[in-house]
Amino acid sequence: MLLLGDFNAYAKEDPITTLQAGGFNDLETTFNGANAYSYLFDGQLGHLDYGLASASLFGQVTGAD
Repeated sequence: MLLLGDFNAYAKEDPITTLQAGGFNDLETTFNGANAYSYLFDGQLGHLDYGLASASLFGQVTGAD
């Protein structure tokens, strides 16, 4: 399973940590590092947009942008 979209939550917030605890992998962070970001607003960088792959799909993913 692949979940894509604006989850309106940062990496340490419950929606994302719950999905990760359920076996989903944050593809942006995995392939682009912990400092990856999906937006720039008023000089602030953030990561609210996600591509999350299930454990069974993760091994088939080759990259994320």
